Amino acid sequence: MRPQCDIMRLSCRKDLNWLYYSTRLIQKFWQTPSRIFIRLDEDCEPIVKGWNLGPEVIYSYIQPWRDGYTQQMYEKMFADQLSDAELIISWDSDLMLFGPASIETLMHEGKPVIEWCDWADSPVAERVWRGPCERCMGIPLDRELMIQCPFLWWRDTYKLCREHIETVHGKSLYEVVFSDVPFYAANFLNHPMKFAEHDCLNLYGVTFQPERYHLRHTKDRPADWPFRLYWSHGDWSEELVQLLNSKLC
Repeated sequence: MRPQCDIMRLSCRKDLNWLYYSTRLIQKFWQTPSRIFIRLDEDCEPIVKGWNLGPEVIYSYIQPWRDGYTQQMYEKMFADQLSDAELIISWDSDLMLFGPASIETLMHEGKPVIEWCDWADSPVAERVWRGPCERCMGIPLDRELMIQCPFLWWRDTYKLCREHIETVHGKSLYEVVFSDVPFYAANFLNHPMKFAEHDCLNLYGVTFQPERYHLRHTKDRPADWPFRLYWSHGDWSEELVQLLNSKLC
């Protein structure tokens, strides 16, 4: 019997500290039996082989693009080709779980939750992600949908969203989003973004599968939300390491 839920993760050598701690926190606090699929650049293999995180953690390796930031968004779109679970979670390296949670935490009455807010409440996201999402999807993104982390979708949403983008553009997803412009965190706001995977998947869900997802304004998120999102390009510190170690005790 296939698992109810799996977790998909993309990372790179720079973020391996984040990935290690966040994976161990998943193993401690995540209460739904799930495999953890981790796709990494090839140069990570010698390091992660020594982690010994258990058989539920499944690694695969890819040859990196010059724009690794865009590549990790592209690779997430194929999670359904790695996992055969009914539901698949996209869980970034710098998202930490600080308390018990399960698939039900991310659902409402059996439907994955998609959070939203008005663009006025998320001006940076509008500047960075609205244009790439609308260009890829060929339909308006009238509000911010890339809010709730981690993100949960039905397995077929990945395939249907890919097919939608390819139909809109008449070419493969790779041809639509490939970028060879090196990414630098210091230039984040000016990087020529070509894709916004989480916004695209959420926009597909709320537009074409509205009966299968639950929309929730971000202000209605439960007060005891156990997830904490950091910024892997700047938040790492000795104080954070101490906090993460204390959570793992």
